[in-house]
Amino acid sequence: PPYPTIHSKKMKWNIFLTIICILLSALDAYWIYNLAAEHEYALAITIESGICFATSLVPLIALDYKAPRVGINIRVASGLCFLAFQIIHIVFAIAKLELPYFITINGALLLLFVAFLYKFSRMDEV
Repeated sequence: PPYPTIHSKKMKWNIFLTIICILLSALDAYWIYNLAAEHEYALAITIESGICFATSLVPLIALDYKAPRVGINIRVASGLCFLAFQIIHIVFAIAKLELPYFITINGALLLLFVAFLYKFSRMDEV
């Protein structure tokens, strides 16, 4: 392959696309920072946004899966989580809601998503 990759038995990880995903996540987090610039917790919202966006974009774009159905399930879940994170972050940034609610909702969604990824990535076939 033209780009460096890391292989495992069940998936292939493209490092170049991972870097692109992280940069896209950083740009997206910067946009959220601009929306939340007047919020007293703008930096915390920005950091948390970057983590959530990167966690959902990397499995969506940078990973290839050996089992096609597993790959489709993970990509659909990643895309849905990315959209959910976008909506939640925009609403919280514009509405200036309290930080504990923001962290709790995003943390719960992120942990459920990571548990889903872990469970499906260990399967050979759905």
